[in-house]
Parts: sequence; C-alpha cells; structure tokens
Amino acid sequence: MSAEVELAPDGFVWCGKKGDLTLYLTHIVRDGDDDAALYIRNENRRVEGVNPVTGMIAYGSPAYVVPFRDFWIFRPEDRDRGRHHH
Repeated sequence: MSAEVELAPDGFVWCGKKGDLTLYLTHIVRDGDDDAALYIRNENRRVEGVNPVTGMIAYGSPAYVVPFRDFWIFRPEDRDRGRHHH
C-alpha cells in the first residue's frame, strides 16, 4: 500500500496522482441530495486562507471539488443545444 493511500483523509478514497495533482473520490450532499465528487488537490502549492471553523488564517493546498452531477458527455447531436433556430 502506498503512502498516499494511507494518508487519504477520512471520507476520501485516493484515486491517483498526476504531476502535482492528487485525485480523491468523496461524498457530498448538495441541495439535500447525495452525490459523489472528485476532490483534486495541488500538493506542491501552499496558499493562505481562512479556517472556516476558527476564523483564523490557515495555510493549505489549493483544492477543487467537482460534483459528478456536473459532468456531462459532449455528443455531436448536442452541438446546437442552446441555440434558437427559426
């Protein structure tokens, strides 16, 4: 078992690593519905932010959460979607 798998935070499943980015799978609740999400973290950067619990300044890796519900597959027949034809 690799160190990354062992270090995955509670509630996260380590999926892989590509360059500076580490990818996890996690569970979120959005609009009252359960959803899965990709959690992508840049391990080699540190940014300043605010701890939402304490309100104090904290440092950590920038991360992005992408809910599965937001994924969609482009199909050629969708290329005109959103346009109005007369």
